[in-house]
Amino acid sequence: MTRIGDLLRNFRRKVYAGYIVPNLGKPKKLARIPKRYRSMVEQTDWDKFVTYTQSDKCKVLIFYSNVYHNFILNIILNSYEIITNFVVTMCQIRKKEHD
Repeated sequence: MTRIGDLLRNFRRKVYAGYIVPNLGKPKKLARIPKRYRSMVEQTDWDKFVTYTQSDKCKVLIFYSNVYHNFILNIILNSYEIITNFVVTMCQIRKKEHD
């Protein structure tokens, strides 16, 4: 992905996590663009973003993204544990060989 694409994705994630999620169930608040973004975002684009973030498609994507990240995290943690156990076992074997 390009640098601009990365920045845009991170911006959308930041706005979603920092503004949309805390204000779910508050339609009047979600209808307004936050002050800090009014110079960058037009109202029509904001309305589309808010509508999309509350759609089933977005919820499914977020769910699977979380599942994927948890899966990867578990693989990393399990791999760390397996490698650590292997190293400890090898050290114990070598120590026994030298004793």
